[in-house]
Amino acid sequence: MLLRACAYSRLPTHSSLSSRHHRYHQALLGVASAAEPGAAGGQRNAQAASLGALANLCLNEDEARVLLRLQGGLRKLQPLLFAADSLLQTKAAHAIFNCAPNAETKVSMRILDILRPLVLLLASPAAAARVAAAGGLMCATQNESTNQVKCRELGAISPLLSLLVPPQEGPPDGECQRRAAWCLSNICAEPAACLQLRVSADGKPCPTM
Repeated sequence: MLLRACAYSRLPTHSSLSSRHHRYHQALLGVASAAEPGAAGGQRNAQAASLGALANLCLNEDEARVLLRLQGGLRKLQPLLFAADSLLQTKAAHAIFNCAPNAETKVSMRILDILRPLVLLLASPAAAARVAAAGGLMCATQNESTNQVKCRELGAISPLLSLLVPPQEGPPDGECQRRAAWCLSNICAEPAACLQLRVSADGKPCPTM
């Protein structure tokens, strides 16, 4: 496979890798396979496992986040956010969420057009995808003014507000609400977004909080 070969050609020799780095690169190869057009449906579980491993490797590990970006992993994750399979969408969004705290990653997310599919996933019928997308946007907009403006331009405010509304049946998703509220707080550091937040969907001013 072309992407698998390209990813492998950029790897250092296994003898020079730490155990953690080796696991990271193995997961990245799996992501390359998952992102390749026409990947067989039977590979779904393996693809999801690779994405899950990648997310775990980047959890609280800034070195792994840097490696992911430098090895082109973010570029491979981006098309998976548009996948027809909600499981792969969720796994990819979760991996991005774990990588997003890194400052350089935040910039790459904007350049590689990762913010747009994350905003779209805020309205996903899959609850896990909504939580992962809200988390990715929450981190991407933290102390990053350009991403704050970009998310407003992409229309993130309306779906984020929708995530704060309790469901008609069952308990609310507290974690999703927390991430959505935090993301709104980040975005509204930008004056135009703060003004937009004060206007309801029907154009009437929202009550002053």
